[in-house]
Amino acid sequence: MVLISVLVLTMRFLLAPAPLVTLTVQLRTVANQPVSGIGLTLTQQPSGETYAPCTTDADGRCHWQVPGLRLYEVVVAGQGVSAETALALGDAGLRGLGVMLGTDDHVQTLFIGDGNVTIADPADPSVPYIPDAGEASRHLQVTPTLIIAPTAPVPPAAAVAVTQVEQSGNGHWTGLALALLLGTLLLAVVVVYTARRRGEGNT
Repeated sequence: MVLISVLVLTMRFLLAPAPLVTLTVQLRTVANQPVSGIGLTLTQQPSGETYAPCTTDADGRCHWQVPGLRLYEVVVAGQGVSAETALALGDAGLRGLGVMLGTDDHVQTLFIGDGNVTIADPADPSVPYIPDAGEASRHLQVTPTLIIAPTAPVPPAAAVAVTQVEQSGNGHWTGLALALLLGTLLLAVVVVYTARRRGEGNT
């Protein structure tokens, strides 16, 4: 019974929905003045789930209630993100700026100017963050070039065998997970059956 209880609690934890938190994005100029009337869009990454568009209010703010423990992308209408900022923040590949939420409400300040948007400077939240060349270069990832010496053509039979080996390797972890789950369930059934037999013997 203990094993079954642990299994049930584990499944409840894994399937439990993420807590809802409030994400507030406040848009400001480089002079630290609120910007109203600007459209913002919010997308959860990497799922691509989008939320209702929002237009900043008189205080330059937009609010969303979304699941926590997720990565979100904020896109400001008419504004891009400079390549240097995207690299320095690790947001390369996104159209906007990434915001990683935890389990608490979060306020994210964004600054716009010269057609680009950036976050607040961590050292001074009243000014925009402008990365230097060193910060951007530290996040560059160089993909090594793999040089393979020419070899004789692979016979069709051997090529089929290699493909089958690769496919079986890809399914290795899936098979292990299914085997572990089935083994756990089987063990739980055996424990329950044994307990019932003992109870019937005692009576």
